[in-house]
Amino acid sequence: GVCVFPTPYCKDSIQCCKSTERVEAQTTLFWVPLLCFMVCFMSFKLLAKWRKQRSNQDKEVGDSKAGGNESSTDRWKLLTGGLTGWRLYLFIAFMIFGIIATVMEGVIMPKSIQQNLTPTDRSAQLAMSSFLTPIGEIFAFLEDTMTVEVGYAVSAGNLSRLNLLLNVSVMGGVLSGLAAFILMLILCFTESSARTLLNPSESHNQILIDNGCDLIPTTSALLENARTYWILLSAAWIPSFACKGLQGFFIGTGYLPQYFIMMVFTGLVPIVVWFSLLSIYHENPSSALLKPPQILGIAYGAPAWIVAFFFFVFLWRQPELRRKYGLRPICFCFGGGGGSVGLT
Repeated sequence: GVCVFPTPYCKDSIQCCKSTERVEAQTTLFWVPLLCFMVCFMSFKLLAKWRKQRSNQDKEVGDSKAGGNESSTDRWKLLTGGLTGWRLYLFIAFMIFGIIATVMEGVIMPKSIQQNLTPTDRSAQLAMSSFLTPIGEIFAFLEDTMTVEVGYAVSAGNLSRLNLLLNVSVMGGVLSGLAAFILMLILCFTESSARTLLNPSESHNQILIDNGCDLIPTTSALLENARTYWILLSAAWIPSFACKGLQGFFIGTGYLPQYFIMMVFTGLVPIVVWFSLLSIYHENPSSALLKPPQILGIAYGAPAWIVAFFFFVFLWRQPELRRKYGLRPICFCFGGGGGSVGLT
């Protein structure tokens, strides 16, 4: 997109901001991933139909070994994660909804953000995103490896190692998320570091501001609402990192609908929260408690907490699943007196 300032009026008006023709053309391509998914889905269904016909033919011939039939069934179960009946259709439904939600979030949100954030707030939001994204990836790196480790432990049937890895993944994710969050708090409320991160060209811009160019935002203006956005997104790292191992567990055990619910929440929650709170803000902007940058922080920070709540409540409500895989919380105590407590 592009923001044009033909007059000083545009300093505080979002009406001067619009999308270029190139950006508008790109937003019409949201159907491409949907088309790719439908091609894969139809190929998947045709393969399943062919496998079923082949299995029926093997039965009619009366193959005593039945090796070909078992092989076809095993391959089909491998492709579907072992899901059958209504669970398979639920998995397909959540997969479709997850893809649609993700695509629509990527189409709807950027355009609405551009239209509702002032140029100053938009600059602060972009500066925060460019800084928070690599920091989050650094802290999430170790937790990403735990996702693979948990999935491997499930496939290998090593239940004792699985339970240990899940406990380490959850507790380690919380600790790494807290460490990252505390680091961001320190940088956020340290004036010198916050000014440098938000406005690295402050000295050069200050010369232009002193010469009368009031279209360039000052560092104080950038920090006014950026701190709340900064804190909300950093806090979302705690539940996000804690759920990395659980994602691997759901994939490895074939609970794919629960995994794809995460995609649905990640795509739909920002849209629902953003437009709901934004409508309240537009009713009385001058006295609104939450400003658009703060609403944006809530919209993008809430999905991680909702997904974490759903994952842990699902495990808590599934005692048979916990008993099947030997899941129980482990108390890591310093001094060698560790123990564990079973879930009831």
